[in-house]
Amino acid sequence: MKLNYFNNYVFKKIWNLSMVYFTFWTILVQFLYYIGVLREYQESVLLLTMSVSFIGFILTYIFPRKLKLMAVDYVVTKPVLQILDLIAHQVPLIILLIKYDSSIKPDNLLFGVGLLLVYVLMFNPYLIYQFTCACRYNRINNVKNNNNLCGCRKNYNIGIGIIILFFILLLLCIISGVFR
Repeated sequence: MKLNYFNNYVFKKIWNLSMVYFTFWTILVQFLYYIGVLREYQESVLLLTMSVSFIGFILTYIFPRKLKLMAVDYVVTKPVLQILDLIAHQVPLIILLIKYDSSIKPDNLLFGVGLLLVYVLMFNPYLIYQFTCACRYNRINNVKNNNNLCGCRKNYNIGIGIIILFFILLLLCIISGVFR
């Protein structure tokens, strides 16, 4: 009985440290691409890697500039977060662009968009990445707070705007056939 409890505890910690973050999903997809399993989905892998790289940049440098690891109750802040962003988000994109094989026929990006949709349906990215502003909750709960005094409001709006523009641009690129 105690062994089952220990196994469940360890599995829960590993799951919460890895699978709740889309970066891990993308690194896993890239690994499967490099060993040849997902070779025909090169464009979808590129789409996922570009999305993770771009949104990781926003989360690291614009808003919220921190990452709370839920499983171990630890907050990763600026210098360590920037190093993790470089290693987990930017370097995989650079490696994929270097190893990109233009002779592979482009896929229809359904794999990439489908995986992104499955992630969003399984987890709430706003809660996972703490992409919320305290001013918003204060306004909803009728707590008196001057929005001009809240420093996170501006970065929150900029971050949301850039992410929305990124996905609009991405949809336009898919519709117009830029990735083909």
